[in-house]
Amino acid sequence: MAKPKFDYDGEDFYKEIYALAMQGLNDGEIAYSLEDNFGVGLSPVTFSDMKGGRYKGWNEEENKRRGERISFELAHGRSRINGIVRGRYLKTALGGIKVKGKSVRKRHMIVDGQQTEDVVVETVTNEQETPPNVQAMANWLYHHDPEFRKIQKGVDTEDDEDKIPFDPKNGISIQAWIRKEIELKKEEKGKKK
Repeated sequence: MAKPKFDYDGEDFYKEIYALAMQGLNDGEIAYSLEDNFGVGLSPVTFSDMKGGRYKGWNEEENKRRGERISFELAHGRSRINGIVRGRYLKTALGGIKVKGKSVRKRHMIVDGQQTEDVVVETVTNEQETPPNVQAMANWLYHHDPEFRKIQKGVDTEDDEDKIPFDPKNGISIQAWIRKEIELKKEEKGKKK
């Protein structure tokens, strides 16, 4: 029997899978990238079999235990990077990220109105904040705020009894609108008495 490429019961193999998953690599890229740290890699098919608990080189118990551990490390690493990306996305959406810039300008010195061969180098450093990104904020709200999502999908969030009848093809019925206004005025007068 051939010697295993990795110590599948040691921590180093799983720590590397976690670290690679945190870099945003997919399963196939992780399989090949194991070679960078260990000198040997895996084929994406073999890595997939290991992760799924179907690897022919392991017995049933090893497949279950090691497959679950690989899946856990992948999920753990990816959840960490997703959290970091979500945080950066939100900061970008809200704006206020400080952006530093530097510009260098070279010019010849002027003495007594005459340009000389001497060069003066001026370096200007500036700092500004990014403005809010309205599209990113709308995207964030769409995915995290159910009320905003309903509005974007055109789902009415008001109670049916409070709204004026609306027909998408013909628009708002003027008669229904006037009737609704009259009803509201009567209700307001009734509350004042």
